[in-house]
Amino acid sequence: IALRISEEIMFERWQRGWTQAELARRAGVSERTVRDVESRLLKNRSGKPHSSTLRKLAEALGIERDDWWLL
Repeated sequence: IALRISEEIMFERWQRGWTQAELARRAGVSERTVRDVESRLLKNRSGKPHSSTLRKLAEALGIERDDWWLL
């Protein structure tokens, strides 16, 4: 699920024509965080991107999901 959300975040950012810096500003995270999530490098101990980071990015893009509990 986390990798799918990361891909959705990247796709939605591209669709809006936003840079990683723009998404980072709107989500309140660093540009490096966006870059790492998109390249799937930002990992927690279970090997998935941090769910709180994914939520911030998704909310900034207006992505609504009902499967957050799976993260």
